[in-house]
Amino acid sequence: MTASATLWAKLGYAGVLPLLISWLASALLPSHALWPQVFVAYSAIILAFMAGSVWTQALNSPQGAPLLLLSNALALLAWLTLLLDQPTAGTALLALGFAVLWWAERRGKGFSQLPAGYARLRSQLSSAVIALHLLQFPTLLLLH
Repeated sequence: MTASATLWAKLGYAGVLPLLISWLASALLPSHALWPQVFVAYSAIILAFMAGSVWTQALNSPQGAPLLLLSNALALLAWLTLLLDQPTAGTALLALGFAVLWWAERRGKGFSQLPAGYARLRSQLSSAVIALHLLQFPTLLLLH
């Protein structure tokens, strides 16, 4: 594994930690309504960031226009979840957004041209993020 690949992995997994921490805090401190908001806010930032990162794939693909449009739609979806002020709806929309992004990336021709190991890392991170969103639902249902 190259130094940059090691850095990708470290940054990627470190990026999941705020979601994990805010999910745990939501579950363990249900009387603190702040934690579900922290979860949604951080998730929205990450979805917008990841949606923007697919521009490289889209620009390197002859069929990149749909991916560019999807990227912008997902960034707007992330922003919308912040405006909703509804953690349950926000969590559902963000989970859907991450799943759609993962699906679109995997279908894109540019994904296979990325450095070795990156596709596997993205799949692992996307799986972890989507799983944390699904785990957040019971916590939110208990809060409301």
